[in-house]
Formats: sequence, structure tokens, C-alpha cells
Amino acid sequence: MDVFSLSLNTKIVSQINTKPVRHAVEIFMRDMGKVLPENGIENTIVLAYDTSLGNEDYVVRFSQDNLTMNIYAAGNLGFVYALLYISETWMYIDPFWFWMDQTIEKRGEVFIPAHDYYSLPAKVKYRGWFINDEVLLTGWTIDGDSVKPWEMAFEALLRCGGNMVIPGTDANSRKYRQLASDMGLSISHHHAEPLGAEMFARAYPDKDASFDKYPELFRGLWRDAVKEQKDLNVIWNLGFRGQGDRPFWADDSAYDTPEKRGELISRLINEQYDMVAEEIENPVCCTNLYGEIMDLYCEGHIHFNENIIKVWADNGFGKMVSRRRGNSNLRTPAVPNIPEGRHGIYYHVSFYDLQAANHITMFPNTVDFVCNELTNAFKCGADDYLIVNASNIRPHAYFLDAVRRIWFGEEVSGEEHSEKFCGKYFDYIDGAAWCYDEYTESMLAYGENEDEHCGEQFYAYSVRNMAVQWMKDVNKPSSNMKWLCGGDADFSEQIDKIYGICENGEWKMERAYKRCADMDKDIFEGKKQLFDATIFLHTKIHYYGMKALMDFCRAYKAYAEKRYMRAFYLLGISAEGFELINRELRESEYGVWKGYYANECLTDMKFSAYIIRCLMSKVRAEDDGNGYFSWQREVSYSPKDRKVVLITNWENHMKDEEIFENMKKEKNPLWSE
Repeated sequence: MDVFSLSLNTKIVSQINTKPVRHAVEIFMRDMGKVLPENGIENTIVLAYDTSLGNEDYVVRFSQDNLTMNIYAAGNLGFVYALLYISETWMYIDPFWFWMDQTIEKRGEVFIPAHDYYSLPAKVKYRGWFINDEVLLTGWTIDGDSVKPWEMAFEALLRCGGNMVIPGTDANSRKYRQLASDMGLSISHHHAEPLGAEMFARAYPDKDASFDKYPELFRGLWRDAVKEQKDLNVIWNLGFRGQGDRPFWADDSAYDTPEKRGELISRLINEQYDMVAEEIENPVCCTNLYGEIMDLYCEGHIHFNENIIKVWADNGFGKMVSRRRGNSNLRTPAVPNIPEGRHGIYYHVSFYDLQAANHITMFPNTVDFVCNELTNAFKCGADDYLIVNASNIRPHAYFLDAVRRIWFGEEVSGEEHSEKFCGKYFDYIDGAAWCYDEYTESMLAYGENEDEHCGEQFYAYSVRNMAVQWMKDVNKPSSNMKWLCGGDADFSEQIDKIYGICENGEWKMERAYKRCADMDKDIFEGKKQLFDATIFLHTKIHYYGMKALMDFCRAYKAYAEKRYMRAFYLLGISAEGFELINRELRESEYGVWKGYYANECLTDMKFSAYIIRCLMSKVRAEDDGNGYFSWQREVSYSPKDRKVVLITNWENHMKDEEIFENMKKEKNPLWSE
């Protein structure tokens, strides 16, 4: 069989001297250094233009003597994809090799069958990631380099066949867009940051963010953004929202009707389009039909240039319906009902809603569910554009890998995907795929709809919301839990609702945890660290979080019965559960991952523990009295000495944590059952 031999004696000759191609060649040569031997045939890979091809297409052909591999492409991404295709197919460097600790070993010479290879078309024209809520990437460095994590994220996206990125939120998006562009990616923008412009409130902190008051200041920021990015490949995001991820009328009461709001949004989107078109020939523009904007559009209040891609969003839990806003959950279908025009999708595999979403753990629904939702949206015509909220990459690699297959038109099922994914990153270890399948089938259900499953924020924010209300007034419900319990439930009924959700799903969570724990005993050392830091870590976060939340609910039930010492004790157990999650996160950091979870500040499990400990002080104060000695006598004095109070206490007063530690040492019906 005719073959091309790939070794470190293979030279790369490029007629293309652009930054994206140079960067791709560097990646390819790095991969060669990891895999290939030095000895081998001296031969050549030649990169050359073929303008007859599409901008992202490539063709690989070989010379008659098989000593030259010719890679032909018309644009930067064609060359990038071709080199990464060779790397994955014959050097076995997988898309998430870095993020999933792929074992890459030296191999012998690689022999590539010498016949023509052609790029495959993607189902979605513009496809990529939104690196959003990126707090784990902020502050984490690789060998002291704060830019390297972003470079590795962009490399993974290119290996997935992506061609666009929103390179972070707010200041980060401007900081890293040049790097993303230099690697070949098109830039797009956060839906709250039209044109990638600086936020008005940051540029003019002393002024009201009102377009009516300061139209030229807004326009000036937009014009500056266009000029700053005109030399980059940009999918321009147009729109007008408030200073943050919320409606602009939250800050401007003049817009008190849907008609007024829709008219201003329509006018400004069209004005922004014209502004871009003045600088860029045939610009690619999109606008997000997200949150309140979708309602206005569907009601017929928003009209804009037909060339603008309309981007429909899932609800944060993967369902293509409108997202919950506060306590309102209309679940309006979020797919085009008229397929004419250009449509796309904003999809979350990570979400941050301060209620029940996932951020540091994997998506809480199945791969089959994700495939069905995206495929159905494509059938409705929303296949021009797909941006996926990828958050901090590592926790979401499993679903990002599924989505990259979907955006190339593959039919993906959960069982098949888990086998492929674990084959790549866990060397086909028996049982690893089963753990991934078990995870996606075991998440707690907070509602009756197929997507309404809990991410880890459910544990952290339910506790914080309820603890704060408990400290304020248990005669009133937590307003932040009405989304879950409705407007009529009192505080006790809210507790019962939360506990019932945990109790109903406890058996499935126990099963998933046990599956991983059993697997962890048998998995061989080379993959144990990765297993512990990925699927087992995520399962632990859910299992421990559920248990901690249940202990919190039990604590309130004891409190309602005026069993204050038991309530205090159970609150301490709950706080320890959240602290255990934080320890598990930090213990999963090794090697390059040192410090990865240091800034886990959004779900913030450790802070949930802190809030519970604040509540413990309140519960103790209600029962221990001004003297703060009766509990101390109960937990540290012998039974014969507890009731003799000639002197209140013989030692310094115990702090809450000392009381709790003593409680754990003794079983006593006052606090332990």
C-alpha cells in the first residue's frame, strides 16, 4: 500500500505566512514532538493556496513518489483544520487532549495511506463557544502564564471544528479577542455588549445609562468598537440591553410599554448594522432573541434588517424555550416559526442563574436530550449559527464534545457518545462510560418538564436563600424561592418542597455515587486521577450537596419543634457537607490544574458553609441565653455536673465551632438521633 511516512524528519514548507497558519504549524510540530520518533524518511508537507476551494475547505494530495503531502486550502481555517485533522486521525491527539489529560505517548513512525482527503462540510455555518462566567480561568495560570489557559481553550475549539468565539465576558472579551483572531477564529460578542463595545456604565460611571439623554455617547462607544475590530473577522452582535444582563428599561422608566421598547431596540439595531456596513463590506451580523427581547420580537414589536441572523436561546437547561426570569417561567417556544431569513442558536451546557443551574458540574440532562433539541432547532431553520456557553471548559468537555459532533450533522446518542468519549480519554476502561451515563440519568428533578433537573447551584443557592430568610424572619417565605415553590407557600412549605425534591431523587443519586465509588476502587492508577477529578468529582458535588441540603431542611424542622440544639447540630453537619465539596474541588487540583478552583466564586460552596455557620450563631443565641453557658455545660460537662450551677462555667466560653465539635463526640438525644 502506498503510504506517506510521518516522523520528525518530515519538514513543513508553507507558502502562507499568516498568524493563524503559523500558529497551526506550531501546534502540529508540537504534536509531532510528543508522538513521533526522530528517525524516519526525509519528506515534506507543503501548504499551498487553491482559491477554487471554499474558505474553510481543504484537500490533501500526495506526490507520485509519496515524499510530498500537499495541503491545499483557500483560507486560513482550511489549513488549520487540515493540520489538526492529521494530528487527530494519525497522531491520535484528541480535541480535549489538554482539558482531559489525554495520555500521549511516543509511537513509531506514522504511515498515512497516500490517497486524497477532503474536508467534510459542517451542518452549521458559524459555530463556536462563548467562554462565559469564566471565573475559574481568571486567576488560574499555566506555568505562571495567565494567557495560556485561553490559548488552550481556543486550540480545543479549533480542534472541534469551531470557527468563532466570544472570548470571555466584559473586559476579558477585549483582552483576548486578538489572540483568538490570531489563531484563526472569528470574534463575536456577549448579548449584553453590542458590537463588543465598552459598557456605558464603565465608560461614563457618573452618567445615567439612558440613550435618550446621551445618544452620541452611546454611538461613540459603538463607533470606537467597530474601528477597533474592523481588521478582525467578526460576527457583529447587535442589540440594546441594560448595563448588565438585564432589560434597559430597568434603568430607564420612560420605556414603559412594549411598543416603546421594541421601537427603540429596532431603531438602534438597524443603526448599528448601518454603522458596521460603513466600515465593513457585506458584514455578518446577528442579534440575540434572548430573554425579554424574544418576547418583544414574537409579539411583533421588533423589526430589523433581514440580513441579520436572529439567534434563539435555550432556557439555560437545554430546552429551546424562553428562560425563567425571576419567578416567571412562560416556556415560550424559542425556535423560528417562520424559517425564512437567517436564524441561529445560543445554547448552554453551562449556565448561571442563582437558582438551579450548573456551572462547576456537567450539564444535568442527557446527551440524547441535547441532540434532540439542537436537531429539532436545525429543522426549524436555526442552523446558520450556534454559539455554546462553554464556561470554564474542563467541567463541560463531555457535552462540548457531543455538541461538536452535532454541529457537523452527526446523530449522537448518550450511550454511544459515552463509549466514544471514554474510549478516547479513559482508554476504554470498563465502567467509565457507565458512570457518565449514570450521572446524566440521576440528577434531581425540580419540576415536571424533561429539562427541569438540578445543577449544583440548587444546593448552594437554596441553602443561602433559606438561611438568609431564616435569620431575618421565618414567619415570611423567602422571596428568592418563589420560582420553585410558588407565591403562596410559607417558609415551612418551602423547606418541605426542597426536602421533597431531594428525597424523591435520593435513591438515584446514591446509585450514581456508589457506581463511581466502586469504579474508583478498580480503576488503574494511570486514569484514577483523571476519573477522580472529572466524573467522580461531579458526582460527589451532587451527592454531598444533596445530603447537605437535606440536613439543612432537617435542621429547620428541628428548629420549628424548638429542638434548638439539634437544629444547631444539623446545621453544622450541613455546613461540613459544603466544606467537603470545597475540599474535593481543591484536592482535584494537580499538576497543571493547581489553582484551577481557587476562584470558585459563583456557586461558591465554601460561602454556603459560611452562611450556615452564621445561622448557627442565631440558633444558639435563641436558646443558650445571654450567659452562653448552658449549652457548654451540656456538651462538655459530665451528667452529674451539668445541673449543679454554683458557678456558671469553669472554663472560657466556647465558640460555636467548639460547641459543634463537642457535639460530634457524644451521642445525646438533645442533638443526635
